[in-house]
Amino acid sequence: MRRALEVMVGGINLDKVIRDFRACLLRTVNEQRQPGPTPPSQTPRKKLAAMNRPMCHTALWTARSLVDEAVQFLERADSTFARRRRNCAWTTWFFHRRLRSITLSVWSSIFALDRPLPYLSVEECPGQSDTLADQLVDQAIRLIRFDVYRLAMMLNDYVDCLVALRCRRILCPDEAGLAGCERRMAKKLNDALAALQEATSKRNLGGSRNTSQEKAAELDKYVVTFITSMSSEAAQVERAVQLCVV
Repeated sequence: MRRALEVMVGGINLDKVIRDFRACLLRTVNEQRQPGPTPPSQTPRKKLAAMNRPMCHTALWTARSLVDEAVQFLERADSTFARRRRNCAWTTWFFHRRLRSITLSVWSSIFALDRPLPYLSVEECPGQSDTLADQLVDQAIRLIRFDVYRLAMMLNDYVDCLVALRCRRILCPDEAGLAGCERRMAKKLNDALAALQEATSKRNLGGSRNTSQEKAAELDKYVVTFITSMSSEAAQVERAVQLCVV
């Protein structure tokens, strides 16, 4: 999947494309809440219009083929996990990689308007059923007690997946099933952020395994900074999607 993130799309790699769209969405929301003297120069809609070119489409499909290779590897790993019991660290590692593959699959398919959006379309999750991304987040929350960095990394990828879905809805607002999926993912993100905060608090106190409630080893400063900034951005994305502000 690292190779997929390095694919150049419109002069920048896919990883930066994803980060730029998230920043653009948040900037647009803030500017609409506190309008300045001039309208925002860049919005997600304008950035998508600039990327909607055959060259970018080809680059994204190249990334999609690399992601598909990664998914095949993860499916083989899944069968190994099924045959042999693995500890929580290995299991959540798999959940994280699988969620990232879903996010990259969605991002690399946003311009393929003639095809259902992978993993999130009504064909993949009919009715009100959870997407595979939702299920992976739920299972990670259930398993993770102390590795809050892993949980934060998974939620970071989940946010990117939600931003990709928002971009697809900008391009094709009437696509069946995506509006409901977007609302459910936004709610799931809100619940997951609360679970992350609770897990972090328990981690700092040693969790239920420490009956004396003595403080456990402190989290690395980088981890604390990442969790704090990610949670703040994720909350803003969740509010923006709930309000459908673009």
